[in-house]
Amino acid sequence: VDAEELAVSAGLSLKIDSGFNEILIKTIDKKGIKPKEIITKSNTTERMFEYIKRGLLPTKQTLTAITISLGLELDEMQALLNKAGYALSKSLPNDMVILFELERRNYNVYLINEVLYELGLPMLGTKTVDSD
Repeated sequence: VDAEELAVSAGLSLKIDSGFNEILIKTIDKKGIKPKEIITKSNTTERMFEYIKRGLLPTKQTLTAITISLGLELDEMQALLNKAGYALSKSLPNDMVILFELERRNYNVYLINEVLYELGLPMLGTKTVDSD
């Protein structure tokens, strides 16, 4: 087993691309989706989007939410996550749920979050859910 395989099994990647943020912004532009729409669909905040534009790295959960909201195919999503040093891994419960939902063609972050919440797993995005 090589180091990259071990990293991926932990939800990470050793192949971090220093130009990740530019690639993400170009991907967003190519998709023609307005930032406000991505913010809403991905359960993130304007502040987080500005954070990314400034070249800072979001968390894996936030970046996963953004890639889902862009409607990327799984291989495109994994490639973008890898550029940021992350990976969706079948060995992590949270990632397994996300991968299962994506295989079912569920690209709705809020519906995926419902499943994650019910299972007591970390949810996608940056906005918190108020408890009753």
